Amino acid sequence: MRKFSEELRFLPAFFLLLLIYHFTGCPIKLLTGISCPGCGMTRAWIQLLQLHPAAAFSYHPLFAVPVVFVIFYVMKKYGIEKPYRIVNTILVALLLVVYMLRLTNPEDTVVVFAPQEGLIWKCFAKLLSH
Repeated sequence: MRKFSEELRFLPAFFLLLLIYHFTGCPIKLLTGISCPGCGMTRAWIQLLQLHPAAAFSYHPLFAVPVVFVIFYVMKKYGIEKPYRIVNTILVALLLVVYMLRLTNPEDTVVVFAPQEGLIWKCFAKLLSH
């Protein structure tokens, strides 16, 4: 069995990502200009905590996925591994399907596809212009 301190080794990276997110928003979107499959989940949870479930659903229809994942991850830790693999596969498939639907929906204002707005695109454009 792992020691509790081993589970905490990811906390500094988590807080660094949280700090980056606070100042820049999603780091993936910042770099690429393309929203990630989880885009809108933070805003969805904020809306849910403010007792606005419809608004939460509009930000991300699968905002409860992380909770389900954690529940099955804990079950895996206690030796119940088969449901974890099955549920994990289903959750990933659902996230990808919803992501593709949202990415191709022009009325969705949360998920965007604008690579020209990403830092990577801008850096390459700057390099190529010289």
